[in-house]
Amino acid sequence: MELKRVLAKDSRTAMETINENYGENTVIVESNKVQGKVEMIVAVDINTEKEAVPKTFLKDNLNKIGVYKALINFHSDVKANISIKIDKTQSK
Repeated sequence: MELKRVLAKDSRTAMETINENYGENTVIVESNKVQGKVEMIVAVDINTEKEAVPKTFLKDNLNKIGVYKALINFHSDVKANISIKIDKTQSK
């Protein structure tokens, strides 16, 4: 296991960041207020940590022609290879 620190404006934002970056099976070890923000220390199993693909990656790149691939590790036995092929774009 590995400890990670998340600092966010509020608890909801901190939990969204934790779920997005490390998955829902994360243990919150400690939660504090630090300079008006919420700090959460979480324990992450290094074998199950999801490979982070920022949301902005899709927004920035899905309007371009090409092939986009991502590997997501949900846990040691479940992995997903995702491939998206864009051969044509359409403006709104």
